[in-house]
This record gives sequence, structure tokens and C-alpha cells, in this order.
Amino acid sequence: MIVAKNDKAHIDLSEQIKKRTVIKKYIALVRGVIEETGATINMPIARSTKDRKKMAVSKNRKRSYNAFQSIKEI
Repeated sequence: MIVAKNDKAHIDLSEQIKKRTVIKKYIALVRGVIEETGATINMPIARSTKDRKKMAVSKNRKRSYNAFQSIKEI
């Protein structure tokens, strides 16, 4: 989570996000079995036209780089 403490910080953060110089990292808790221990997706993705809750590869979008790696199995 990023929080701007003042207007200048907010403008600077917004500019960095716009220019894609910010690296975003997420941690997710997943239920079930994931076969892969890691993977990379380097394709244009957008919201699915069939199901708005899902994402799908889309020819008309900017390229998106996404990678995941399993940290721990419980």
C-alpha cells in the first residue's frame, strides 16, 4: 500500500505510476493446489469480455509483464 502524505508526494507517486517506474509486488493466499511453482506472463491483458471478474489476453492492450512464484505450501 502506498500513501501520499502531502500533495507533492501524491503528484510524484501519480507520475511514477503513470510512467510505470513503480514495481508492484503482491502476496496472495491461495486455496487449492497450484501445479506450477512459478510462471511468467508477458502478453497484453485486459478484462475478459465474457466474464468481467476475469482477465484475458487482448490484442488491443499494452503489454503486461506478470510473474508469480510459490513461496510456501501449507
